[in-house]
Amino acid sequence: MLKIYFLIYFSIIWLLLLFVIIIVLIKEEYIKIVTLVFSILLFIVTCILLFIFNTAIINSNMSTLTLTVYLPVLSVNITCSFGIDIFSVYLIFLTNLIFMLSIYYSIYTVHYNYRIYSLFLVVLWLILNLIFTILDLLVFYILFEMLLVPMFFLIMIWGNRTQSVRASIIFFMYTSIFSLIMLFALCFIYIWFGTFDFIIIKLIFSKYPHMISAFQLKFICISLALTFIVKLPIIPFHIWLPEAHVEAPTACSVILASILLKVGAYGLIRFVLPISSIPKIYLVAVITVLGFSSLFYSVFLAYCQVDLKKIIAYSSVAHMSFTLIGLASFSSYSIIGAWLMLIAHGFVSAALFFMVGMLYERFNTRLLKYYSGLHNVMPKLSFFMLFFMFANIGFPGSINFISELLIFIGVIPTSTFICIIVFCFSFILSLLYSIWIYNKIFFGTFDNTVLLVWSDLKQYEINILVTLMSFTIIFGFLPNIFIPNTLLLS
Repeated sequence: MLKIYFLIYFSIIWLLLLFVIIIVLIKEEYIKIVTLVFSILLFIVTCILLFIFNTAIINSNMSTLTLTVYLPVLSVNITCSFGIDIFSVYLIFLTNLIFMLSIYYSIYTVHYNYRIYSLFLVVLWLILNLIFTILDLLVFYILFEMLLVPMFFLIMIWGNRTQSVRASIIFFMYTSIFSLIMLFALCFIYIWFGTFDFIIIKLIFSKYPHMISAFQLKFICISLALTFIVKLPIIPFHIWLPEAHVEAPTACSVILASILLKVGAYGLIRFVLPISSIPKIYLVAVITVLGFSSLFYSVFLAYCQVDLKKIIAYSSVAHMSFTLIGLASFSSYSIIGAWLMLIAHGFVSAALFFMVGMLYERFNTRLLKYYSGLHNVMPKLSFFMLFFMFANIGFPGSINFISELLIFIGVIPTSTFICIIVFCFSFILSLLYSIWIYNKIFFGTFDNTVLLVWSDLKQYEINILVTLMSFTIIFGFLPNIFIPNTLLLS
């Protein structure tokens, strides 16, 4: 229990201390060093605690360990519950890893207003560490909305093109408006249960089901699920994602794809699945159809794009569709596969967006038509791109393969023939557009009249990609370390 407290308190205090230091320090070159050192130390501590917690969390059979804090606000005590389990601990690990790499990359690529830039990053970082440990629905909603503010300014101020303001407004308005559905549901939750503490609400659902009508249960689950699906996102609720990705700076695109999209899936795992025993009969077919249609449509949309970031953005939509399909089946195998898909997508999409950013830094364009024959002048980038493209389609040996296999095992009993057809077609289509992109960029004739200045990967870029490659391989070849048998048997 004390270890759980230590993780929560250490992350919060460490990031608050970094926030204060950034404000106090004067020279920006010191800020870059301090933020990098703080991020590395926090990631190291997270890895140590991950190793310590793994056994404790497994032995507790996924029971959530809670901490209650009483905050005197206007003479009112606000009870706020924190907790951590096997799902959230790995998302905290992924968050700290991606922020460490993003700060490392930003040191070399962000050339103005780095103090303000780092402040927004630290605020976003702190909110994400809190949101993966919070168990109070109202505080979760507040943090859920607060995520939009730093990302809004990061896209608007440090965006790459003239449309960054428009993209940031679309991102903010679209997601915040749909989040009002969750706020509406929370009002009824408080009226019906008198609390926002999810531990109490879950206890009522499990121990006193006679206190809850079928309508109340359906209303709560549908409202929360719709809010989280928009944040996931799933077609047709995906409009904000490609625009935000295209206009955002590279580090923000990495954070958006690797972490922010996971908040929607985490909300489904944390708050919807534990209380959805009744309405799953009505929802599973709708969500599965929505997931399959989103999977196919996003793959076809990826073929139609000319911007590299949009191609990878629609690839992210496809992977989040896989996640939704896994969660909708209510099978332990598919739920664990969906959870692993979140981790896998965090590694691979981060690497792909980093590599697109590396190309943009050199050639100042992301349009696919201008790239050809880069294998002749950038063999290192060619190697990393090939690896992560194969990982992105779920090639054996990567964590993506394990996650897709578990989802397939969990989903296939529902409709064997349809699942085999859908998964085979989606795999073939993903393989085709991945090979098409790689072939277009790295093979053919190198046109040095268009791409005037070129150079292979620098050392800091290699360090980032090697780190993500290592975790992709380790998780892929040693899945039993990260998938406790108690989860698959529960």
